[in-house]
Amino acid sequence: MDLLPKHPGTVAYDVISNVKRPTSPSFARIQFNFVVHDPKLPSEVNIVSPLPECKPAQLRIASLPPLISESKKFLRVYEATNISTAACSLAGVPRLNLRLNPGSPCPNCTNDLFGIRPNGRIDLAPDDSAHFLLGTAVHIQNWDEENCNPVPSITLMLDETSKGLELPYGRCGGGTLDLSTWREGRFDGDPLNLQWAKTHLAYADPSTPIPSDCNKPELLANGHPYIVQSAGGLSLGFSIMQHEYIAGDPIKLHVWVDNAGGTPAGVMTCMTLDLFKAQGFELFDAFGHRVLNKDQAKRQEMCATNPRMADRSFGWSCTRNFPIMIPAHTCITRDDFDFVTVLNGNYDLPPGTYTLRRHTALGRALDVCEPPGKEMRDRQSGDIIFSVMQP
Repeated sequence: MDLLPKHPGTVAYDVISNVKRPTSPSFARIQFNFVVHDPKLPSEVNIVSPLPECKPAQLRIASLPPLISESKKFLRVYEATNISTAACSLAGVPRLNLRLNPGSPCPNCTNDLFGIRPNGRIDLAPDDSAHFLLGTAVHIQNWDEENCNPVPSITLMLDETSKGLELPYGRCGGGTLDLSTWREGRFDGDPLNLQWAKTHLAYADPSTPIPSDCNKPELLANGHPYIVQSAGGLSLGFSIMQHEYIAGDPIKLHVWVDNAGGTPAGVMTCMTLDLFKAQGFELFDAFGHRVLNKDQAKRQEMCATNPRMADRSFGWSCTRNFPIMIPAHTCITRDDFDFVTVLNGNYDLPPGTYTLRRHTALGRALDVCEPPGKEMRDRQSGDIIFSVMQP
């Protein structure tokens, strides 16, 4: 019927039909709502010093017995173990060559078979493991299983140059098809995340107290502020308005300024606010890797060919710099240029879970060619956690 939606997300269609009656025609209307997902595999965020992708010879793949094998539902788990002596990584949603109908699985989409987990790059030391899930579900009431064609195997493609790994599947191709991301460790027997979710927050506000000047409903509409730094008698902080975004939506970080003193004070637009928006925080992915902004990612690409230029950092300069006066005992945040930065304007943020944390070395440039590595350890009280969802 050429029902071709032009965007992902919820799409509604009105259906009007002629209901025949003995004497005259009559029309009935019904609305159908569909959730449209992007079938493209999510890209990976730029991180500091990523490990090379695992090669087929480095992995042992185990196909576990089906978790679900019902008339209209089927779910299988595949485990990968690093059997080599070198560390490598498995990133995002696995690339599969499928002989199924439909042949394009929904990548890490919400479904009834398994709970989604963050997209990201998983580091596998020797003997470490990761796993993924693949399943199909039929939503047709009168579907006849006897008429489907069984598919004995699928092919896992680890990279574009190596031969794929044949894995058993053993299910016909009818119905929808859902594919998870790579998930850390061996399969934990928890496909719906009933236990995993208790120890892995999808999002969180800072647990730090809110200054009394900032604790006002009109200000808190911009999120729970985390006050992190003092500058000239003023305190600076940041917040995020929501914690779940669809990939491509603007992710706004709000800057707060609190003047707890008894006299008015000025905050500089560039030397204070812009510098704080650019260098006052760090981003980490779901697996603790430091996320590079767009400029850092470009410089890291030059490390092998021109390391001196890649590590070259320029001093902070201003062309628009004037004070904004903050009255005594007043806290300010606004939805304008000086008090807002759009995170995915400076960072490529594909689907995944991210942690925003105070930068303790403000003004010190990151050496992208000899970086400090995986720095995020235990969660801190001021962390702001948010997720970007697959469309």
